[in-house]
Amino acid sequence: MNDERNNCVLKLDHLLFDELHFERQGFQNKNPVHYRFGYNFEMCGTTELIAHILIEGRKDDEYNVTVRASGYFTLNEEVHYDLLMLRQNAAAIVFPYMRSQLLPRLNGTILDMR
Repeated sequence: MNDERNNCVLKLDHLLFDELHFERQGFQNKNPVHYRFGYNFEMCGTTELIAHILIEGRKDDEYNVTVRASGYFTLNEEVHYDLLMLRQNAAAIVFPYMRSQLLPRLNGTILDMR
């Protein structure tokens, strides 16, 4: 049995969905989807990081959708880290959970965020 410790810098402790909203406005159409992304990060002491992520989508004459989530992370004090990279990784960890809540609400609409 391997007795090594996991030395990850960022550990997701809790994930909360602050808002899940979907409003149908019409039938499926070929209008483009307009997305808005937002984020905010809070440091609580030296070992806790909260990542607040927002996704809003609007497809004219079809739907509006909003997903807001907060990821609560613990930082490993023994590992040195770059704050920018830490924030990028926190957002990358939270985003797939948000997408998993967003896709079922689009009722077959393809989500292309490129």
